[in-house]
Amino acid sequence: MGTIEDRFNNASGMFGSKLLQDFFDSFAETMTVSLDCDHGRQIVTSANVGPSRNDSATVSARRAAGPLTVTPVDLSASELASLRSRIPDPPQLPKPPNWHAFQCRFGSGATDILAFRDLDDPDEAEAFLGRVWPGLRHACVNASGQTSPDISSDAMLWMISQKVNAAILVLDEKYRVLRTNAAADELLAERQLLRDSGDRLVCATHKETIALQAAIDESYARAGKGGIEFILILRGKSGTAHVPMSLSTYVQVETGERLILVMLPRPPAHERIEELARSMGLTPSEARVAALIREGHSNREAAEIAGLKIETFNTYAKRALSKMNVKCRAEMAQMLTWQAALERS
Repeated sequence: MGTIEDRFNNASGMFGSKLLQDFFDSFAETMTVSLDCDHGRQIVTSANVGPSRNDSATVSARRAAGPLTVTPVDLSASELASLRSRIPDPPQLPKPPNWHAFQCRFGSGATDILAFRDLDDPDEAEAFLGRVWPGLRHACVNASGQTSPDISSDAMLWMISQKVNAAILVLDEKYRVLRTNAAADELLAERQLLRDSGDRLVCATHKETIALQAAIDESYARAGKGGIEFILILRGKSGTAHVPMSLSTYVQVETGERLILVMLPRPPAHERIEELARSMGLTPSEARVAALIREGHSNREAAEIAGLKIETFNTYAKRALSKMNVKCRAEMAQMLTWQAALERS
């Protein structure tokens, strides 16, 4: 298998975890967990061992999502040796203690390895893992994030300090999502423009995904040759959205490591835009037309959504422009957007 040994040899952090021991002390005296990470490898252990950290390592636990499958795995001689080098066997035993390992694989592809020493009931432990590991894993990731530096955290804080009212994601060169803010989490959950497949960020359409990956590749290729910012217009599943996605490069000065920062505006709710339009003197029908125009629909598209004849829609649109004292659709959309942004700020 080779997984345990490889992850142990490249472990970037080890710390005592009373939480794990409290959950599993009825099964085994000692356990250790190898978390699937994007950068480096990370070990969490319930054994009473001293800390061993590599502060230069960049660690970001791979996102675990989807159904969980737990299966027993056999450990090779080298893997057992690696375990025992990390957690020595108790002295004066007639024979080395037994180790049992389980692979916990999520639907997203994230795969963790859990190993127990002197496991009392492997079958019961396997069933128990299937119920509790998703929650325990989340707790382990949160705890490990407190002990290992991660430039994606710095990148996220920098971006948030520069932009407000936006969905912000931090990606690596393999298009993987390292960090998100609350607005981005909502955007990914909607799955209309973007979604996290578990191993990379993808767009609603294959064509948009190819463009996104090309922009990220170009950003890394131009490193050190002057900053560059890409703007991609996402149309989403419906093909009618017009959402600008901004991609820029974040560089940590001390190490030269680079990440991609993605920012998308989070539009206010359609209902709130209609309320703002009515507060400017528009009738409910005119306000609905104004809100649809602000979303980027053509008059014909918006008329179909509103259930109006195109002639009726055009009449309402002209009245809305006049009452708001603007010259064109773009000015009307900008006015409504800025009013909503000021409210949220």
